[in-house]
Amino acid sequence: MIRTIHKSEISQLYEMIQETIDASYRVCYPSEAVQFFKNYHSITNVDKRRRIGELLIIEDQDEIVATGSLVKNEISGVFVLQSKQKMGLGRQIMLELEARARKNGVSEISLDISLPARKFYEALNYQISELYKLDVGKGQSLDYWRGKKKLN
Repeated sequence: MIRTIHKSEISQLYEMIQETIDASYRVCYPSEAVQFFKNYHSITNVDKRRRIGELLIIEDQDEIVATGSLVKNEISGVFVLQSKQKMGLGRQIMLELEARARKNGVSEISLDISLPARKFYEALNYQISELYKLDVGKGQSLDYWRGKKKLN
């Protein structure tokens, strides 16, 4: 069941996100980029998305296993615990976020797409833009795409 997160669960969600970044991003990004992701998804930023938008979670036996957020017309922070990936949970979160965006009158949704997530978002019919490179220091970059999707 998908639901909005409670303030008291932010620490648990933050830990899940950090664990997922470590497991999923270290194989395709350099260390400075991984650290950038971890800093970007700080507990403060996660809680901010809860306060100004909609922050959804899926639980399995009282453990948060998937999440995603919607702030205005932007989806961000979509993560599925590595042990629960390829089970449709990310798709469930995305479909619910898109439905909530439609309900809020949003006609086009946008998001940033990491290297390991490109195929996932293409399967959800997101239009992918050119590759962006963000300098994260020490001669390393964080590569990502911008994605957009028109909502009916």
